[in-house]
Amino acid sequence: PEAPAPEAGAETINGYLFMVDVAILGDPPEGGLSVFDAVELLSFQDDPLLGVEESTKSDFAYEYIGIIDLNGEEHYEIFLKMKDVNGEFSEDTAIARYAVAMDGRAYVFLEESGEFEIIHNGVANTLNPEGEWWGEYGKDDATLNIVNFDGKTFHFTLTMKGGAELEGVAPVDDYTAEYMDLRFTLAGEVILIEQYEKRGDSAGRAAFAGQYFRQ
Repeated sequence: PEAPAPEAGAETINGYLFMVDVAILGDPPEGGLSVFDAVELLSFQDDPLLGVEESTKSDFAYEYIGIIDLNGEEHYEIFLKMKDVNGEFSEDTAIARYAVAMDGRAYVFLEESGEFEIIHNGVANTLNPEGEWWGEYGKDDATLNIVNFDGKTFHFTLTMKGGAELEGVAPVDDYTAEYMDLRFTLAGEVILIEQYEKRGDSAGRAAFAGQYFRQ
């Protein structure tokens, strides 16, 4: 079920502030993402890019603007903002503009081209309804191989092109799994790996963070 509508600035999602005018919130389409789902998707997308500590995530905020038309389809328009020197959010502090389709495809607006570019191609409940984790995934500098998925755990091997390797068994909770300080999020044909906390030995696993696409 959709989370209760918050007052502006009163909600947090994945540690980030979420600002929304409750007057413009409508019901999500049947089977589609809610605004809160869309913001959560973007937050996991942005985690490795922003590289912020959990304690400083409140310096960033997502703001829901409304529905826009992109390529003939309805999308949620969402801005990512950063606090200014006075500790406030304003139009001038926006660092990214997003459009998220109801099926989870996400786009970022590029100032240089004046167009939206896709950054995420779908979410689990539309592209991978059974939550099947098994298979081989890859990003530019690493591969992820998942085997022995039994609905509760899976065994994985992460291999960097430089030779570094990490393997283990991760317990699964629906579309997320955790191993030490790494969180795996299954989003359709993509697995997002984020380092959600810092430990004494975290540096050795930081390079494995990122988006892995099913091969």
